[in-house]
Amino acid sequence: MIAYRHPQDVVQLYIDGIESGEIVAGRLQKLAVRRYVEDLNHASERGFRFDADVATRACAFFPMCCRHSIGEWDGMPFELSPSQMFCVWNIFGWKVIETGYRRFVRAYISAARKWGKTTLLSGVALFAELADEVDGQPCEPGAEIYIAATKEDQAKIMYKEAVRMVNASPALKARLRIQKSKPRLIDTQTDGCIVPLGADSPFSGLNPHCVLLDELHEWMERHRPFLGTITSGSGSRRQSLQVIITTAGDDRSQIWIEEYEHASRVVESVVDGNILDDREFVWIAELDEQDDPLDPEVWPKANPNYPITPKHDYLQTRADRARSMPSAYNEFVRYQGNRRTSSDERVISIDDWAKCGRPLTVGPRAVCHGAFDLGRSDDWASVSLCFPIESLIDGRRTIERYEVISKSFCCRDGRFRVDQEPFRTWIRQGLLHCCDGNQIDFADVRQTIIEWHRQYRVLTWAHDATFAGDTAQILKNENGIECFAFTQAHAFFNIPMRRIVEHEVPNGRLWHANDPVLSWQAGNLEKHSNHKDLWMPKKDAKRYKIDGMVALIMAFSECLDAEKKAQGSLVVF
Repeated sequence: MIAYRHPQDVVQLYIDGIESGEIVAGRLQKLAVRRYVEDLNHASERGFRFDADVATRACAFFPMCCRHSIGEWDGMPFELSPSQMFCVWNIFGWKVIETGYRRFVRAYISAARKWGKTTLLSGVALFAELADEVDGQPCEPGAEIYIAATKEDQAKIMYKEAVRMVNASPALKARLRIQKSKPRLIDTQTDGCIVPLGADSPFSGLNPHCVLLDELHEWMERHRPFLGTITSGSGSRRQSLQVIITTAGDDRSQIWIEEYEHASRVVESVVDGNILDDREFVWIAELDEQDDPLDPEVWPKANPNYPITPKHDYLQTRADRARSMPSAYNEFVRYQGNRRTSSDERVISIDDWAKCGRPLTVGPRAVCHGAFDLGRSDDWASVSLCFPIESLIDGRRTIERYEVISKSFCCRDGRFRVDQEPFRTWIRQGLLHCCDGNQIDFADVRQTIIEWHRQYRVLTWAHDATFAGDTAQILKNENGIECFAFTQAHAFFNIPMRRIVEHEVPNGRLWHANDPVLSWQAGNLEKHSNHKDLWMPKKDAKRYKIDGMVALIMAFSECLDAEKKAQGSLVVF
């Protein structure tokens, strides 16, 4: 185990190692560190401050009060590893300036197996019960801590680890009583408790101060009601906390997929500065997409405590097996590489997209092509324009780049919840148009199309054939704006989508002025491939909208068609 150092020194060494490359880390882990460093400089502008004294006490609680109870470190103080300490330091150190309460109300922590997730959260449960100070008090009175899993037996694994820590520590044992008939740890001073709870447990009247969600990748759709119950009862708590800890899931892990995608976007938002969720802490240790999972050089990315735990022999044995067995390979990628085993991947790199966030130069009467994607009336709709920016090189017109603008529409009471961040802020700032009621007012969409048609030289308008036919007919009859249906099929989307994903965005040729709503949708874009490997946007996601990107791809397709017709006089880089 590492010798004792002040937590602030350990965290700083961890940060320095990540930034210098001395510590091998994946992309999302690096972004978590970058987020912390930038927050130290700018979070006060958003109403947050860091309390190093509180963070130090939280980190010091583990070696002072907690003991390992199994394995080679049985009976030894629980010294947090640098990566574990970074998580605890962040979760408990950040405060809201106005209230003094904790900044982070949610935390998403993900690493490969054997990082010590169960042991860490057992210690977090004990700290939240005994020492989570608020309003000058040493702890939250009557704090209810719930360790939640799909089954109570699974929740008891973490709970029993906490019980062993209590039995190994005179200080904890003096304060906590172990109840065996109905398993729980009872705080004899405040009447608080630590309780294991599964979807199969009888429960009612929960008022949690802290909820620890174990192995989220195992939570299926049938567990969603339980998840809603366990995470929605903290309204009377002043600084409640939900902590998710998990390894990667697969295509069946829909709840995990939703939480992972949101968490990854939260930490990725540091790249372009469009902050997605200031109240969720995210730390994800995983292999990067380009990594060879069987290469020991990259194993620390998903296993930050390697080779202390897991041991090299442990990983090497599983890697050798994965080389000869496809099923074992997928298992290794998922559990030792902490990567989802899936055929669906987001196709636009947030780093590449951020490079395209340059100011627009287009003015009135600029030539462009447009498109609108309406979807269902209780969902989202979007209008996008794509401007080919030309210049003269050796007397020939050349397309240097494309500039895009987009506007999205939602409804206040529709299927998609817009009463959460960042949508509330976007609506307040006028970046996302919100219609009252449970239906999008298509008259608002038409008005935007009419205004843009007058402001710019929109040569063609395309629309989705499924839902926008009526709107297109009204535009033609009442405003003389000709629109045509863009067939929603792989054969029509393949070329423009590939061009955007594989050429325009990576080469910085699709300027979007860092529009946060469009950037969010770009991060959501996934491809659906058919048997010929033709692409089209995957449009069946309920939580993450891509309407603005679909409209953009259709508008870009119109640009390509116009360029094709102008071949001979126009050069496209």
